[in-house]
Amino acid sequence: MEKLVYALWSEGRPRSEFNRDLLEEVAPRLLDLGARGLHLDLVDETVGGHALPFPQATKPPIEAALHLWVDSAIDRCREKFDLVVAAHARLAAYLVTESQPVAPPPFAGGPGTPSEGYAQLVFMRRPNRFQPAEWLEYWFNHHTERAVEDHVCTYYAQNVVVRPVTYAAPPYDAIVEEIYPLAALEDPAQGYKPGVDIAVYQASAVRMIDPAAIDVIATRQYVFKPPYG
Repeated sequence: MEKLVYALWSEGRPRSEFNRDLLEEVAPRLLDLGARGLHLDLVDETVGGHALPFPQATKPPIEAALHLWVDSAIDRCREKFDLVVAAHARLAAYLVTESQPVAPPPFAGGPGTPSEGYAQLVFMRRPNRFQPAEWLEYWFNHHTERAVEDHVCTYYAQNVVVRPVTYAAPPYDAIVEEIYPLAALEDPAQGYKPGVDIAVYQASAVRMIDPAAIDVIATRQYVFKPPYG
């Protein structure tokens, strides 16, 4: 089984219409086609307009994301999924390897159940000051422990990009998803555990990213089918 992450753009359509199509048309069709796992990250009415400004290096900004687990991501096996998504959004798709330092709680809702907190997506590029192996070593074996210990976080997934699988996809090296309390949208300190030195944490984060070359999006995660259970 392989995992794909699709960055999505509405192409100017109203947000409510865009979200509805993804929830009611795209997700059910992907499941019918044999998706092994599926969730959407959408800017819905709960998070839209409430978040503090986030860095957005890509123009136009990414507006949603789709996480899809399939038997194989090779072109001839993936094409049927791409066509469904492309009928409702502009897309850039990436084959990724996924690590979950904070695994999600057991899935208890029905298909399309939104997360209680907000899902923060970060599309990252490796700074040139790091070699690939050096960057992953610092991220996985140093920064991750600090992130898990410092944050109030119910889900943390690290998706390292193996390769883009669609033409002209922006050159990301990793895609992160973390679920924080909704209160952290307007007060980022609410995303940290009591007593954490936020400046120390942020210094660790800035060491491994270029703040001018990341995209951060506040969404809610809508789970349709967990891939592992």
